[in-house]
Amino acid sequence: MSSTKQQAPWVRLQIHRPARIVLMTMDGIGDSWLMHQIASSASPPTKAQHRDVTDVWTYKLELPQISITSIDAENTGMYIKAKSHWQNLVRGNSDGIMFLTNGLEVDPERGFNSEIFMLKELVSDLKETERSVLLVLVDHADQEGARSVGLIEQRIREVLIEHNRGSQCFTVLPVNAETGEGLWTALDWS
Repeated sequence: MSSTKQQAPWVRLQIHRPARIVLMTMDGIGDSWLMHQIASSASPPTKAQHRDVTDVWTYKLELPQISITSIDAENTGMYIKAKSHWQNLVRGNSDGIMFLTNGLEVDPERGFNSEIFMLKELVSDLKETERSVLLVLVDHADQEGARSVGLIEQRIREVLIEHNRGSQCFTVLPVNAETGEGLWTALDWS
């Protein structure tokens, strides 16, 4: 269903209210950067709401066309304590799911396992996400030693098929957290 050359999946969101999106980040990367990039480009520019205390969510951003709530999906300790809260947050924001991951092998022992676990727990296992579009953003994809976007795409496809979600709309795209390159292409809703 996916191809890095296909149009972003957001065109499937034919809704007449702000799209409710959940942003899951791994390795503590990018949610602040991503939310602030989107907020500063809004008209008029706005700010993302930040929660200082570790809770179910980290950032919230409310714009006329989109509402984004981020969670630190790498925080498995918090997930174990608050699994039902995280699942309810995803259920309530399931028009689309953005998943931001690091293309570099941060921990070769772990590999892509945490991402796959969270994809299963917070997407595949929830009936409410059956029709959700899934956008996987890969930071550092252009750096030497990074996991290829194609490999990540293949692994996600396998996991979705394993969990009877083979027809779920998804795409995997590279982004650069320092320059913002690739972000606006990925978030093109037209």
